[in-house]
Amino acid sequence: MTQENKAGTHAAGMRRFLQIMVILLAVGLLISAASIPFFYQSTTMWYKFGFDRVLLYAGKIAGLLAATLLFMQILLVGHLKVLTTVFPKAQLIRQHKINGALIAGLVIIHPLLVVASEGFTFPALEWKSWPEFVGSALLLCIWLIFTTSQWRNATGLSFQAWRLLHRVITPIAVMLLSLHVLFVSDTFASGVPRYAVCTALGIFLITWFKIRLLPYLKR
Repeated sequence: MTQENKAGTHAAGMRRFLQIMVILLAVGLLISAASIPFFYQSTTMWYKFGFDRVLLYAGKIAGLLAATLLFMQILLVGHLKVLTTVFPKAQLIRQHKINGALIAGLVIIHPLLVVASEGFTFPALEWKSWPEFVGSALLLCIWLIFTTSQWRNATGLSFQAWRLLHRVITPIAVMLLSLHVLFVSDTFASGVPRYAVCTALGIFLITWFKIRLLPYLKR
């Protein structure tokens, strides 16, 4: 084997190793998010028993998985060197689309399971229920993004109009997500869960500024 072949084999092996590390990190983040309801129980869990308790746990897990995937989305299309040097851009875009479908499904499952745990009793139209209504607005935003992405031609949107809509609605969805998560449950009132959400929001905002605003400011 020539020196060039050895170098190429070593580079390919290192790239595969880095891909595995990134995938394991992503899986670890998802598992960590799903474990939050168990390690940082909300007071609502104190009054749930039997199958209702299972439904509420499942609903919380579905919501936190959707939240984590949504925060990850901008990293997949942000052209970050830490990712584009490890994964082909086409693979990152494909994963972005897969995550979008998963998020769209999870944001439907999440409220259905939570409401089912309450015997399908919906929040009252009161000010104290504003985090739940923020969640409803978030669901609409996510499904607007998803449907226009999946069926852009059927909706009659041009690519330019779809891209503008996508870039405007996505940060709104992330801000709604942050408000919903931080205030809908006392799990995120303080401590590690609250710091985790604030850190994820900070990373999103920095990345969004870098790829969306900074190019215009440099002109």
